[in-house]
Amino acid sequence: MFFVLSKVFWILAQPSHWLGFLVLATAILLVLRWNRAARFCGIAAVLLLVLAGFLAVPLARDLEDRYPRPPWPAHVDGILVLGSGFDTALFRARGAPASNEGIWRVEAGFAAARRYPGARLVFSGGSGALGGAPFSEAETAYSKSAQLKPDYEPALVNLGRVRIAVKNFPGAIEVLDRAVKNEPTSPEANYFLGEAYLQARLGSKAVPYLDEAIKLSPDTMAEAHLRLAALYNAKGLKQKAADEYAAFLKQRPNYPDRKKLEAFIKAAKNP
Repeated sequence: MFFVLSKVFWILAQPSHWLGFLVLATAILLVLRWNRAARFCGIAAVLLLVLAGFLAVPLARDLEDRYPRPPWPAHVDGILVLGSGFDTALFRARGAPASNEGIWRVEAGFAAARRYPGARLVFSGGSGALGGAPFSEAETAYSKSAQLKPDYEPALVNLGRVRIAVKNFPGAIEVLDRAVKNEPTSPEANYFLGEAYLQARLGSKAVPYLDEAIKLSPDTMAEAHLRLAALYNAKGLKQKAADEYAAFLKQRPNYPDRKKLEAFIKAAKNP
């Protein structure tokens, strides 16, 4: 709600929009034959245009100079780049990257990444537009990568993850199935394909892929045990769920909710 209210407020309060409002008011008043009021709005529009042309840039530069860019820090662990730097609709229509006024964020992010090569670079999604963007930047970029190189497993896996996040489960299953076929030994591809089937309420199809992910990488894919345990518990298979929880705790002995899982395991053994 606050996001919508802030956007509506700024549409009305942004000084550059006042010129449009004054021109529109002038036209309406002329149609209504309120010539004196129309003349007043017209003159106000011209004055605003002249003042903005002569004063806006110098005033903005003076304000920016009051807050100079601070020096680069000595050490950075992570770099977060805000989204909305690309026109995703144009990107998809033309098949080539199309930037907008927010592209400076991406440029600054890459500059920081070159300065701190050991830092993790993270691109956030979302849109600052009132109605949102028709396509996410991540999905657009990964879709293009998958088109350019159809067997590139990281692009397929990440495209599947994005589609899971936006609840496009059939689309996620389609690309993740391709990823598994191209790279059957990828634990990430198997895990997220299993997750997509789970989210699509196709648990029986999810099990073999989650099991395979665990088999391929028991440590990094330990969370697959939790997903299997939740599935078995929902089906009333308490003992199988307990076995999955036990296997998970073996890989994650410092899990914050360890006592809760241990209580479940104990209850399953002594119903």
